Amino acid sequence: MDKDARLLERFSGGDQEAFNELVSRWRTPIVCYLHRFLGDRERAEELAQEVFLKLYFKSRKFRPRPGATFKSYMFKVATNTALNERRRLARRIMTVPMDRPDSDDCRPMDPPDQKSLSPEDRQSGLEALEALKRGLALLPQRQAAALLMHAFHDMSHKDIGQSLGISEKAVKSLIKRSRDSLKHTLGSILDS
Repeated sequence: MDKDARLLERFSGGDQEAFNELVSRWRTPIVCYLHRFLGDRERAEELAQEVFLKLYFKSRKFRPRPGATFKSYMFKVATNTALNERRRLARRIMTVPMDRPDSDDCRPMDPPDQKSLSPEDRQSGLEALEALKRGLALLPQRQAAALLMHAFHDMSHKDIGQSLGISEKAVKSLIKRSRDSLKHTLGSILDS
């Protein structure tokens, strides 16, 4: 059992400080994930609170599967919460933030070193980054979730699978399809 699962177990036994430590350890990764998934930092903050409320009220029911990690459990709850939100906003076009305009907590997707590039190359790099953001926003939800967990949260295929309730093989397929879709979409966006 990992440290976070032990903290949750302690909280289930009445140790409020253990829950506070879990929130402290997991708030930033969950907010960053939701921010990238939804494209709205403020809404990500609100949904992170929902994730922790679910954890608070359902902690006694937490029984990790053999080999499962607390990380995969947290991302499963966060993903389900984000998917519900995206369904609610299904008709709205969203963008996926890759930089950090409002926070130093999330690892950004930085453009290449700007100093070594010509002005034309700098502009091309920024346009490509914007195209990538639009392309990610167009991916099917499960593909976007798998790719974000893999690329920005260094999650293994096993942990992603546990978070999404699918096999490791299905995760590999989702990531490959998301990359293929991005290549196709980026080609279309950049050619237009």
